[in-house]
Amino acid sequence: MGGCLSIRIRENVMKCINVKCEGKPAYDIVIESGFGGLSEAFNKLEITGRKLCIVTDSNVGPLYAEQVKNELEKTGNAVYVYTFAAGEENKTLDTVQDVYEYLIENHFDRNDCLVALGGGVVGDLTGFSAATYLRGIKFIQV
Repeated sequence: MGGCLSIRIRENVMKCINVKCEGKPAYDIVIESGFGGLSEAFNKLEITGRKLCIVTDSNVGPLYAEQVKNELEKTGNAVYVYTFAAGEENKTLDTVQDVYEYLIENHFDRNDCLVALGGGVVGDLTGFSAATYLRGIKFIQV
């Protein structure tokens, strides 16, 4: 798998790292000092008319979920927040099932998107949930 990762950095208002695999664009990493550019970044992805579900934990959610929700609502998308108990012990299929149930209750479909707001456990759990819900939906880590 050598040579799979190639990175190019662009700078404007925010820093953007373009990650490529075998010369083809894979994804971008956008680095910003706050949440102020989040709606702009989502608009560039052309994610409109969708439902976004911010998945976070009980440590990060109370600090930042409302701020991120308000910023993402500027994109015109419906924004939901799902919070689970913090801790490695909650990185389980039971928690994934709880995420699925929340998505089903709120009628999320294959065109919608999960947004991970948090670190390792949140990112892992949200990424897995996105990859396996309805055979895969969009996933963005904040």
